[in-house]
Amino acid sequence: MICFITAGAAVKESGLPREGLFITTKAMTTGYRATKLGIDNSLTEAGLDYFDLMLIHWPMQDDLGTYRALEEAY
Repeated sequence: MICFITAGAAVKESGLPREGLFITTKAMTTGYRATKLGIDNSLTEAGLDYFDLMLIHWPMQDDLGTYRALEEAY
């Protein structure tokens, strides 16, 4: 049986303080709205309040929009 656990659940189960961990993810990058939605979805799916680092998954046509969404999330 394969069991998947979210990053947030793993953090909670570990007993380690969230501040002591550095969690990275990547953002889909098809423009402002899609990136913004992707960030929110990633946080929800991970069960976390924030990520320490978000990478640009794949540069696309609207790099400025993607950057704005990442900047706002920060």
